[in-house]
Amino acid sequence: MGWTKLTKFRYDPGFYNVIVNIMVNLDRWKKLDKKQQDFLTEMSIWLEGEWPKWREEYNKAESDVQEKGGVKAVDMGPGFRKRAHDIYWEALTKLSPQHVPELRKLLTK
Repeated sequence: MGWTKLTKFRYDPGFYNVIVNIMVNLDRWKKLDKKQQDFLTEMSIWLEGEWPKWREEYNKAESDVQEKGGVKAVDMGPGFRKRAHDIYWEALTKLSPQHVPELRKLLTK
């Protein structure tokens, strides 16, 4: 992304992931015929399986670019990801204590 000229360190393991949603308006979905709905469902399932593979390849290539650009990876240890994850959910809960705990149950394992 061109950040290597401004970045000296990268902290690993990574802890933030963008959630990519594919949404279809229900009224529009109902107007599609079964073949169209099945095709979109099949492609969504395919993408769900392919996305992690693509991200892994992209992350590897980006790590190589960063390393060549002088960015040093700092391993924060095995507990770093969980700690960052917990801090994230705590911050969200402060913003919406009524809804976030239930949302967290639905989105996390």
